[in-house]
Amino acid sequence: MQYHPAFMQVRPPLSWDSVSFVLSLHRAGSVAAAARALGVDGTTVSRRLVAVEHEARAPLFVKSRGSLRATDAGRRVVEAANLMEAQMQSLDLALAGKTKSTRVRAAMTEAVAALLVTGGAEMLRSRLADLELELVVGNQVADLSRREADLALRLVRPTSPDLVVKLVGRITFGLYASTAYLARRPAREPHDDLRGHDVVVYSGPLARSPEGEWTRAAGAGARVAVATSSLPIIEAAVASGLGVGVLPRHLGDRRPDLRLLAKLPAIPARPFFLVLHRDLRSSEPVQRCAAVLTDLFRGILSAVV
Repeated sequence: MQYHPAFMQVRPPLSWDSVSFVLSLHRAGSVAAAARALGVDGTTVSRRLVAVEHEARAPLFVKSRGSLRATDAGRRVVEAANLMEAQMQSLDLALAGKTKSTRVRAAMTEAVAALLVTGGAEMLRSRLADLELELVVGNQVADLSRREADLALRLVRPTSPDLVVKLVGRITFGLYASTAYLARRPAREPHDDLRGHDVVVYSGPLARSPEGEWTRAAGAGARVAVATSSLPIIEAAVASGLGVGVLPRHLGDRRPDLRLLAKLPAIPARPFFLVLHRDLRSSEPVQRCAAVLTDLFRGILSAVV
């Protein structure tokens, strides 16, 4: 096995376990953060670092105000470790594309996953009955190069040349209220002035989204009934009659208990992408799953009028 030249400058060559530990420590930035990431205590991390530095015959990190900063030798190990990790991931992906597997892992947000299982159950049963579809649910972007998922549904187009990207459709938005809410507080024009209404608003990262900013501006004189960073909770709050709120049209239009008060062209339509790693293009299960998800969500988004 040939080692990267930068790695050979540290004598003797470290074991992969030691190299991986150095990379984890560098990414964590502190002993405490590394301990949390590795599932051990700080004393164990500190002892391991001493042993690895003894193995490398060079100091790899210096402590500064609770954080760790790599030395020149440490940076050379990290550089080589990144290269070795990338090569292993590439090999793993290449083998995955040629290995028959019955499990496909798809990453998506909670709102997308909920819509998938409620609106796509029949398609999943009929077209993926022999596969196990694992939903990797969360708001963090899954790293497909690290095999955190086989494919992903995303609202932001990735730029990595290693990823294959397909535009599934575009998400538009509307202002909604439940029939129960409107029975006690009828809607009135204009809909971009919600004074006198109770409103359900976005908080956290979603507050900075176009739909979050529109809701805050339109509801400047309204009473905030609920603020949340969860789209499923926004939907549930509006449907339960707590207030008016902005929802993606493909969610609001599907609910018989909600009334569309206004289409909102002022909120830019959001592109919706399906993404997979290029090394998985030859994986028949991944391709089948990608085709089903594309057909399902393309149908859902195109039904909005």
